[in-house]
Amino acid sequence: MAMIFVTHDLGVIADVADDVVVMYASQIVEHAPAKELFKRPRHPYTEGLLASIPQRTPAGEPLHFIPGMVPRPDQFSEGCHFSPRCQYAEEQCSVAPIELRGPSQSPAHHPGTATTSPEALTRCLRQDELELVGAGSEAAARSPGLGPGPTELAPSEPLLQTVALSKQFELRSGVFRRVHGSVKAVDAVDLRVMAGTTLGLVGESGSGKSTLARLVLRLMEPTSGTVTLDGSDITALRGPSLRRNRQKMQMVFQDPFSSLDPLQTVSEIVGEPLRIHTDLKAAERERRVVELLRQVGLRRHILDRQPHEFSGGQRQRIAIARALALHPQLLVCDEPVSALDMSTQSQVINLFSELQDRLGLAYLFIAHDLSVVRHLSDRIAVMYLGKIVEEGLAEEVYLRPTHPYTLALLSAIPVPDPEVQRKRRRIVLKGEVKVDETAMGGCRFRSRCPFAMEICSSVDPEPYRTRAGTTVRCHLHTSGPNLAGETVARLGG
Repeated sequence: MAMIFVTHDLGVIADVADDVVVMYASQIVEHAPAKELFKRPRHPYTEGLLASIPQRTPAGEPLHFIPGMVPRPDQFSEGCHFSPRCQYAEEQCSVAPIELRGPSQSPAHHPGTATTSPEALTRCLRQDELELVGAGSEAAARSPGLGPGPTELAPSEPLLQTVALSKQFELRSGVFRRVHGSVKAVDAVDLRVMAGTTLGLVGESGSGKSTLARLVLRLMEPTSGTVTLDGSDITALRGPSLRRNRQKMQMVFQDPFSSLDPLQTVSEIVGEPLRIHTDLKAAERERRVVELLRQVGLRRHILDRQPHEFSGGQRQRIAIARALALHPQLLVCDEPVSALDMSTQSQVINLFSELQDRLGLAYLFIAHDLSVVRHLSDRIAVMYLGKIVEEGLAEEVYLRPTHPYTLALLSAIPVPDPEVQRKRRRIVLKGEVKVDETAMGGCRFRSRCPFAMEICSSVDPEPYRTRAGTTVRCHLHTSGPNLAGETVARLGG
C-alpha cells in the first residue's frame, strides 16, 4: 500500500517516509529521498525547518526559528517565494519564477560530499553552491535515558497548589440514564507551581490533563480537593470574589482559530477582558490593546482584521495577548503549540519564555511532547489515567526517568535522522488508555507496563521520593529490582 502522509512534524517524517516533499507558500520547494533530505537539504527553507526541531537545541537555549511569516498569496515574490525570509537570497532570486530542477552532477560542485540523488528536485537558484546543514544525528546523542541529574532547588511558597484534587464523572446508560459506574478523570492530584516558573504536564490523550486544567481555573467543579492560587482557596470562592481571582489566571487554548470569535476584530478580541473586568474608556482600552499586541510581536495595523486573515502562529499570538490583558500571574496553556509547524512552534515557545522573563508569569504548560515541554519547563509532571505518576525537575525527568510510562513517552520522541530513528530500540506500549482501569485496584499502568509484577495488580503504589527530588508512583523502586530511585532506563525495555 502506498501512502501520502501530510504533517508538520519532521520527527514523524524521519520515521515513516521514504521520500519527502517540502512545500512553502503554495509551491514545492524540495523533493528528495528522506535520508538524503535530512542529511543534506538543498533548499534554505528545508534547512530552517530542520534547525527548528526542538531536539536539536540544548535545553535552556532559545529554539531556532525562521524569521518572518509565510506571506499571503497576494504578497508572493515574483521570483522565489521564500526569498524575503532567506538568509542566502541574492537580488536575482526575486526577479523571475524559479523552476523545480535536479542538481548539477558536475564534480566541481560540493567536492568531498556525497553525490545527490538524481531524483532530488529543488526550487533554488543557488542549490549547487550552498552548503546547507542537515539534521544529522547530534540530537540522538542528547536522547533521554542515562545521565547526571540536576540539583533540587530550595523550596518556596507556591503560587498555585492543588491538594488531593479529584474529579469523578458518572457513567450512565439506558433510556432512564441510570448510573452504572464512574470514571476518575483526576484522582487526588497534588501539584505546586512557583511564581515565575513553569510546570510541564505531559501524558497521552485521555490521561486527564485538560480536565485538570479546567479544575485549576474553576471552569469545572471538583468532586473533592482544593485549588489554592496566591493564598486563596478558589474552590471555596463564589460570586464577586471568584470573579476577582479569575483575573489572576488565564488560559491559552490548543486551537487558536476555534478559540477566537471569527466575527470579532483583533481589537474586540483582545479588548474583551478589559471591557468586562475594567472601567477603561474606549480610547484607553485601545491603547492597552496596542501595548498587548506589541508584547507578543504584532503591530497596531491589524486591529481591524479578523482571525481568518492570520496564520496559525499569528492567531496564537493574538490569543496570548488576550490572555495577558488583565495582568495575570498564572497562564494555563493547553497544548498551545501542537497545531503549529516546527518554525512557528519554536517562535511561540520562545515568546512564552520571553514573556515569563519580562512579566514574571507562571505557566501550567500542557503537552504530549516531552521534547517541547523540556525547553520551557522548570519541572515536569507525568499524568496517566488521572494520576501523577512522576514529577520532578525537568532535566531530571528527561534524562533519568523513574517511571516506565515516562520512559515510554521519551522513547516515542522521534530522532530527526531517518537512519538512526529506524534502527534505534523503542518501547512500544500495548493497548490504549482504558478509563475502566481507574475503578480497579493496583497500578493503573500495569496492563501496558513491560516491567509489571504481581504486586502491581493488587496494590496501588505509594509516592516514592528519590534523592534528586523526583516523586514517583511505581513498585519497581521498593519491590522486584528495588531501583530505590534509580532510573528505570537501567532495566532496558
